[in-house]
Amino acid sequence: MSQPAYFVFDAVIHDATAMQPYMQNVAASYHAFGGELLALGGDLQVVEGKAPAGQLVLLRFPDRARASAWYASSDYQALIPHRQAGATCDAWLLSGTAISAD
Repeated sequence: MSQPAYFVFDAVIHDATAMQPYMQNVAASYHAFGGELLALGGDLQVVEGKAPAGQLVLLRFPDRARASAWYASSDYQALIPHRQAGATCDAWLLSGTAISAD
């Protein structure tokens, strides 16, 4: 069983108009690699440590290879300048653990 992988983004949006091309096309780019959106923003409660700087986005991929392939893909790389024009962002790639439902 392969391990899922997760991209976590912490985005501070400072120009929503500049972000529009990114927002309109990013879902198709990660869906092409089996990615799915698990969380986008939401009501965050800090229970320990520091709060993120902006809005959290959590994407899950079937495995690290597909997550990395999505990030490196020409479709996603073409969107990054739009994200950078409209937001300041930190991003992390995390390998998960496959957990059975038993």
